[in-house]
Amino acid sequence: MELKDKLRALRQEKGLSQQALADAIFVSRSAVAKWENGLGLPSEASMQALIAYFDVPREYFATEEPEKIIRQKDQTIRDLVIYITAMMLITILPLSLLFIPRLLEQHPRLGFSSQAAAGVFSDDPCVSTKNLDFYLSGIQIKDEQGQVIGYAVHSVASVRKLGLLYHRQKLQWSCREVSHGGQIVGTLMSYQDEAGCHNIFTSNTAHILLPLLEFDTVNADGALCPVRENAYFLTQNPVERMEIENFLLDIGDIIELNEA
Repeated sequence: MELKDKLRALRQEKGLSQQALADAIFVSRSAVAKWENGLGLPSEASMQALIAYFDVPREYFATEEPEKIIRQKDQTIRDLVIYITAMMLITILPLSLLFIPRLLEQHPRLGFSSQAAAGVFSDDPCVSTKNLDFYLSGIQIKDEQGQVIGYAVHSVASVRKLGLLYHRQKLQWSCREVSHGGQIVGTLMSYQDEAGCHNIFTSNTAHILLPLLEFDTVNADGALCPVRENAYFLTQNPVERMEIENFLLDIGDIIELNEA
């Protein structure tokens, strides 16, 4: 049984629609449909979310599908979307330049969608900074009563803002393991620019400590920093010491430089 069949079987066993599954793991319905039709494979972040949501071992989704062919199909679809988007922009941009200034006077937040322009087609939480948007992918963590008690982030997509236009931006993130009591609970991703050091705490949901799941502030090197979307906070310099809700976290050396 291939991945597409296993995924469809798990979804139907739980009585979920494609939209319900997409909402649960924070992707678009079209992404779920593409996986179930064998037109694409989940990203590493989406695969981790599926494994956690269905509570199955990673080996369950092992597939004999020729990944190279599937990824080529996936790339073809992305290229087509980019081509169509480019053609639409070429067509409507001259007209939009005439009308957008007037619209902006009435609706200051109106402009091109960063998702459409940058190819980020999902409902992931978005953190907006002066020049960048960060789209965070992950899963909700719920208690036994089904109440959401936290949001575990697995990965990030970066979008740079250029006036009214947006484009996907590959940034060089430094990644350091975060541990508590000798147990790894996640990774601290950091990116430095003129605004300061952008930090995103990505969680290891297999071993994460529940008290760390939901927090509004983090003590970074003695300074109390507000946390957005349960993962993002800004500091002036790279963090050397981090404390959340009286939990002292150990931050290791850089383990890798990752483009995201």
